[in-house]
Amino acid sequence: MKLQHKIISGLSAALIILPASGSVALSSGQPDIKSSINVSTAKSKIRTLYYGLQQSSTTSSRTAYILSHNYPGMYSNPKACISSWPYLWTNIQPDLGSVEADPSWRIPSGVYQNKLVNKRPSGDTFVFSVNGSQFLHATILNGKTYFFMWLCTR
Repeated sequence: MKLQHKIISGLSAALIILPASGSVALSSGQPDIKSSINVSTAKSKIRTLYYGLQQSSTTSSRTAYILSHNYPGMYSNPKACISSWPYLWTNIQPDLGSVEADPSWRIPSGVYQNKLVNKRPSGDTFVFSVNGSQFLHATILNGKTYFFMWLCTR
């Protein structure tokens, strides 16, 4: 089953995990990769991740929060990317009831300057809906929860 993703115009588009033509494969036909983190724990960690983002009240604290919680290794110089990034939107409301393990998800192509294109992130990856119509991913790696924000713009 594949879930199609929509890009909503405005600031939220920068937070979409997939390009407009992309989709998330919830079942890849590959052997199951077992998650070591259960969904209940993932829900708590995802809630904490996005609550922290919402609570970062100034541009400088938001920037620091995003840089420290964006999945490591996506960009050669994420600090340079985010300095020109116009989208420090923090009103992301994960639907915790929609959280599901997505162990075969790979970072999609088409993301400017992304070094991890088509790679499966290390750690335990989960998919969930946000704001009623979009889907995002978060990965828990070594006990820390990361999101995938596309920081580099053209």
